[in-house]
Amino acid sequence: MDSRHARVIHEFARWEERGDHPSAGSEDAALLLDLLHRHFGHTDPAELRPGDLAEVLLEVFPQDLRAVLIDDSATVVPTVRALLAFLAETGRLSDEQAAGFTREVDEIESEFLDTMRATADWPPVRVMVDRMIADGVDLADPDGVQEWLDARGGADDRGPLERLPPVRLPDTANLAAAARGSELLAAARELGLWVGERRPVTESDELTAEDAAEAGRLTGATGSDLALLWVVAEAAEFIDFDDYDATARTGSLAADWPPGDDAAALRQWQRGLAQLLADPLGLGSAEDLPFAFTTTGMTAMVALLSGRSDGIPRSLLAQLLAAEELGEHPTRQAREDWAAWTAAHGDPAAVTLDRLARHGAVELVGDHARLTPLGTWAMREELRHEGIDIPLLPPVEQMSAHELVDAAESLTDDELTAERVAWLACRDAGAAAADLLQVAAEGTAAQRVFAVSVVNEVDAEAHWRQVAETLSLRPYAKAALGEDPDDFDAAWLVTDQLAASWSPVDPTPVVDCFNDVVPADLQLSLLNELWRLPHPELIQALEAIGTAHPVKEVAKAARKAAFKAANSARS
Repeated sequence: MDSRHARVIHEFARWEERGDHPSAGSEDAALLLDLLHRHFGHTDPAELRPGDLAEVLLEVFPQDLRAVLIDDSATVVPTVRALLAFLAETGRLSDEQAAGFTREVDEIESEFLDTMRATADWPPVRVMVDRMIADGVDLADPDGVQEWLDARGGADDRGPLERLPPVRLPDTANLAAAARGSELLAAARELGLWVGERRPVTESDELTAEDAAEAGRLTGATGSDLALLWVVAEAAEFIDFDDYDATARTGSLAADWPPGDDAAALRQWQRGLAQLLADPLGLGSAEDLPFAFTTTGMTAMVALLSGRSDGIPRSLLAQLLAAEELGEHPTRQAREDWAAWTAAHGDPAAVTLDRLARHGAVELVGDHARLTPLGTWAMREELRHEGIDIPLLPPVEQMSAHELVDAAESLTDDELTAERVAWLACRDAGAAAADLLQVAAEGTAAQRVFAVSVVNEVDAEAHWRQVAETLSLRPYAKAALGEDPDDFDAAWLVTDQLAASWSPVDPTPVVDCFNDVVPADLQLSLLNELWRLPHPELIQALEAIGTAHPVKEVAKAARKAAFKAANSARS
């Protein structure tokens, strides 16, 4: 920080102590002055100009990694007001200037809080910042932050799709039956049949205004819906064009849809999906668009594939697609343009999901969306062409214990129940228990929790005694054999549960699990000791609690424990 700003902050802190000035403290004021200096070059509060505070608070402050550490963003604007009062009282600003700047922050307070909450709603940011701090990174040093990010990126350059667990898909006949049920293809075929032998089109192979109105009455689709049907009909060969006289005619495959051949049905369905992903909003050749929307469809499908059988919240997908178009540091104008676009044309995520659902690629369940088996098959085929293979689960009688445990990550509860019942039914109980316990001993917490739950369905006392001294299985063995766990065992069981709940996207499940298994009056004392546990997944569980626990004292204790555990691991 500039030395003159440091002097101001020192005096401000003493001024706060002497009076009743509600604020978040001098740390937030120091961050504000530092950002004003970095963004505008201001070294003296007298250099402030109208609009400076609003620009920094709305466009710079929320993007600074140090802002992520603020426990309560609602105290930031009161800090600014107090700082302005201090600057006026000490003669660094006139009363008139201070009053004007105060009105400025009053006007943007609500928008600032919304922006900060949106940042806080993306939990991995907080987890990343906590890890930076644990590694000794100066968050105010852009070069140091970038070096840290580059180092972590270089450690494993594989995308998340390359590490997806295996899936079980219906057979080809069932997939083809689902493809034949596409509402989008049915409507596109109806449009193709309506075109007939010869219908004039524009130079860009689009319907004339008069024919578009008639087609809309036929299909019930207008605007971008009709535009999408038109290009899907072309992709599925329900429409052909004659480039010599600018006419369209019913395509060669329209009469035969749906075909009896399964492979043919799937090919046509894939053509429709490819067109849908290329232009899910039906924008066609529209020009002067405020946003590109070139990756909207594929971004949605990749996100849904990552969500697997549980899917993802529709609201989260809306955030992802907005971030794709707005970039990492959107300006106020960009945010206003996005709001205007969505108000006029609908939220791109909602429109995309609705059309994918009509094609049979996506299923909408409450406030979540997930891929159908047909959609999963299509994405697997697409990724195979990109050199990324998502394994298929083998027949249950050929499935190993490891493959069964891996399947737990990708199947719904009902599917997994059916899988484990069938798996146990076709093998010796003792052999099954031995294989599962080996996976549990070597696997992650999530794998261990699931494997143990399956072992507990069979008589495995002899096998539990054999693993009673294995560190990761000892607590489970004691429970299975009716023995009382000691403090270490209890801590390990809790940590396994927390780690099994962990997600790189959302820390809430870990917090919920922590609150469920640890009484509120014991949480602080447990966190004060838990960092000593030699559990390989402890740190990420503690970071999740430190990021999202609603009780500040507990969150702070978790962050402190994560820091101590990281230091202990390095030493």
